[in-house]
Amino acid sequence: MPKLIQKILYGCSDLGLNAVEIFLRVHLLVFYAQVQKLPVFWVAIAIGISILWNAAIDPLIGRFSDDFRNRKGTRMHLVLVGAIFMAVTLAALFHPPEMQSQTQVWLYLLFFSLAFNTSQTLFAIPYAAMVGDYSEDRQQRSTFIAWKILFANFGALIGIAVPGFFLAHAHPKVYENTSWILILLLLFVAFMTSLAPPPLHPADMSSRRNPHPIREALGNRNFLVPLLASFFANVGLTLNTSIALYYYRIRAQLSEKEIQNTFLFFFLIFSLSLPLWVWISRKCGRKATLIAGALLLGLSTALFYLNLPVGETAWPLYLLASGTGGFFVGCSVLMDALVTDIVDEDHLRFGQERLGLYFGIWKFSAKASRAIALFVVGSLLDWANVTFPDVDTASRLSLIFGPGVGFFFIVAALILIPYSLTEKKCAEIKKALELKAHVKDI
Repeated sequence: MPKLIQKILYGCSDLGLNAVEIFLRVHLLVFYAQVQKLPVFWVAIAIGISILWNAAIDPLIGRFSDDFRNRKGTRMHLVLVGAIFMAVTLAALFHPPEMQSQTQVWLYLLFFSLAFNTSQTLFAIPYAAMVGDYSEDRQQRSTFIAWKILFANFGALIGIAVPGFFLAHAHPKVYENTSWILILLLLFVAFMTSLAPPPLHPADMSSRRNPHPIREALGNRNFLVPLLASFFANVGLTLNTSIALYYYRIRAQLSEKEIQNTFLFFFLIFSLSLPLWVWISRKCGRKATLIAGALLLGLSTALFYLNLPVGETAWPLYLLASGTGGFFVGCSVLMDALVTDIVDEDHLRFGQERLGLYFGIWKFSAKASRAIALFVVGSLLDWANVTFPDVDTASRLSLIFGPGVGFFFIVAALILIPYSLTEKKCAEIKKALELKAHVKDI
């Protein structure tokens, strides 16, 4: 199968994953609070418990997927099983039976939220780790990840547009109909990815198995540096997405149509920038490219959104700002690629390829940073007084959305400076792994 087709088929699964993720983030709380009549506080508690559970099992599922690949040669079976159970539990979440009390509804929500998040992790972690199973070439892995992020962007738009269509037409079964459409999409893209599985290459099991692999991974300095940088970058991204609507409505005074145009332009530039960032990394190296991109993203965010004008003719400038942000945020395609380099180094040291374990810890960190950022968002929005805007609300939103968000991207860039896996060292590691594999075959 041609490499391009294989990359497209691999990446398309993130279209279904992200469409479901965005739909749940925006509408699950609303469905159970407004349709099922549960108090918002208790809905949030149930969802919060399920997110914490999701984060906690990520490293365990990652380690399990490594062991599964060692035995079966591919993680694709886990991806398909995860997709099927995701479909079943998503249908259950949005089609609850008639129940007698709010306690029963809350327990139902909690149970199926936990079940959904378990199945989602069973899908997402092996799927992310598979990028290293397709190719041992570093640049090929980067392009696989770029296709994955591109489809994730389209998935985000679908997750917003489908329920938006039903809401605009005042359909009585908005959430139920949307869930069925996304279930079919999820199963279809998982099936398409299964048509292009990675080659069957069981990992080397000759080395002694460490009884504490998570502790061992966290003791890897080359992993801790980008992990911490990613944590700060994800805090910044979460703050940005959580505050964007308040900024555009209150500070920028844009119309809803102008806001949608701004978002669409951001995603368009973000998607188009991905191959360019992969190309730049080939010329300049991943570390230098990523540091430059994150630093420019932080500085442009801090300066643009603090000083943009307000008024009916200002929205083209917001398009320019969102386009600049969309371009620089495209450098994030290189963050996951760093993990594959780290796994190669780990493989050389310990004799086992543990992509699942490392991606599991990586995803755990992302979810933990999201939870912390969401807690911070509530305090910041209270400080800005967005519920009852006053004369200081607009300026405070500018400080939060500009320098406040930009600060985290700048810190992420600075944290990456001591990262020591240079292009030369990665090439040496890859050569040593190839030599080791050649000797083993002899």
